[in-house]
Amino acid sequence: MMPHNSRRRAIAALAAAALIAIAFSPAVGRAQVLQQIEQQVAGNSPRSSSPPSGAPPTQNSNASNSDADPDDDSDLLGEAELGAAICVIAAPYWAPIHFLGDDLTSGYFLRYPYWNDMPGSMFIPGPDERRYRQWDGEASIEYADNFDDVDRIGTHFRVSTTSRFDFETNWNTFTEATPAGRDHLTLGDVDVLFRFAQTDVVQFRSGLGANWLDDHHGAYAGFNFRYGVEWYPVRPLAVKSLIDLGEIGKAGMVHARITIGALWHRWEVFTGYDFRQIGDVHVDGPVAGVLFRS
Repeated sequence: MMPHNSRRRAIAALAAAALIAIAFSPAVGRAQVLQQIEQQVAGNSPRSSSPPSGAPPTQNSNASNSDADPDDDSDLLGEAELGAAICVIAAPYWAPIHFLGDDLTSGYFLRYPYWNDMPGSMFIPGPDERRYRQWDGEASIEYADNFDDVDRIGTHFRVSTTSRFDFETNWNTFTEATPAGRDHLTLGDVDVLFRFAQTDVVQFRSGLGANWLDDHHGAYAGFNFRYGVEWYPVRPLAVKSLIDLGEIGKAGMVHARITIGALWHRWEVFTGYDFRQIGDVHVDGPVAGVLFRS
């Protein structure tokens, strides 16, 4: 017969092995990342419900005892406070215009950033200076991984014009390894952007567009708001960041990223970090890719 101490050690080892197996194996019935996104976009995800109907409504104990004049509340947000609030909210727009000294002069595009030893990617000409190209196009492909069975391949296309209006689209295919096989989901957006502040070396863009998501259950759409900046500080570097706010189906969406790239003629190799949240589910991780300018 096994000694008492040996039996206890064997039982403890078996229990530890079972706990490790449970911790590192996929739970039965647990929704995978892409499945959770699909559920939230479709509005089928379980959410925390409101308090039961029998629960008494929350009341402000000070409301019934307040003797304050209702007119006093309107004084809390006077004209000065409202002006300050508007100023702060609009700061991402007026601040770049002010500090860059942008007077809405048309900008022209170099053949590629740092072409002919010139700074940046654009040229803001004076009255008698040479005009360059009136449009610029770019296309890129990238790969991202969240190191948790979800990877993404993304493509990007954009056409920029001297009118300051740019047209952009992005397509992303997400793939996830699951116990039942590989799951797929396609996500994209189409945006009309306006370069509201620009110099030779930095450009700020913002605009509106539409998001869409397609999976094996159907397609969903929603609006998108974009704010981004590109900076060409010194040859051969390019620093880019953006934020998207919007919705897809019945889920809100937040997307933010920052990349740094190295340029060689029309080519750019870049890497950075990409964060995306749809509903309560987020997919984030490092990203790397290559871009070509026409």
